[in-house]
Amino acid sequence: MLHGWLIIALAFAVSLDSFGVGTTYGLRKIRIPLVSTVIIAGCSGAVLYMGMCMGKFFSALFSPVFTQALGAVLLIVLGLWIILQGEKNLKETNEDEIRSQSPSCLSIKTWTFQIKRLGLVVKVLKTPVMADMDNSGSISSAEAFLLGTALSLDAFGAGIGAAMMGFPPVPTAFLIALMSALFLRLGMWIGFSCAKNLKNRFWAYMPGVILILLGVMRFM
Repeated sequence: MLHGWLIIALAFAVSLDSFGVGTTYGLRKIRIPLVSTVIIAGCSGAVLYMGMCMGKFFSALFSPVFTQALGAVLLIVLGLWIILQGEKNLKETNEDEIRSQSPSCLSIKTWTFQIKRLGLVVKVLKTPVMADMDNSGSISSAEAFLLGTALSLDAFGAGIGAAMMGFPPVPTAFLIALMSALFLRLGMWIGFSCAKNLKNRFWAYMPGVILILLGVMRFM
């Protein structure tokens, strides 16, 4: 039986992206209504639960020792990938900020939404403000579903690894949905209140670091 703090640590790592996105919207004065917050959080919880169901299926095929070790490796690999992506996204975000000073950037907002296998979702994840497709200054329910899907991509892989390590699916998915909502609202509030005094690099790397630590602890 896993300690409760391990489940909380996993939920914290998977949900931390929501804080960064909420802060980004707050800084740009884009509001996320309560209904949209629930939709985004629900996407995170649902996708993680699906990943954990797949992890449980794999666990039934192999020995407990092997599946737990494999789950730990998956979390470590995912953590490393998140750190690498975080560095890449920070560079692209800085480039977007520079381009945003030009009037031509307004046409880029809508033109980049091309329907590809996952291209649309990935683009929203890299540039969160672009989820506000109608430029209303508020995230609608449809836009929230798109953004929630983007934010939950990492949760699927984490769910597979977590289930193979023995994490309980329902409590974990519920806690991640709850923390995603809380982090999103907190980030938006801080973004509105604190201007641009936040260190983006910390929030880009922290989820990956936590997932790596959770995986490494399995081998200790």
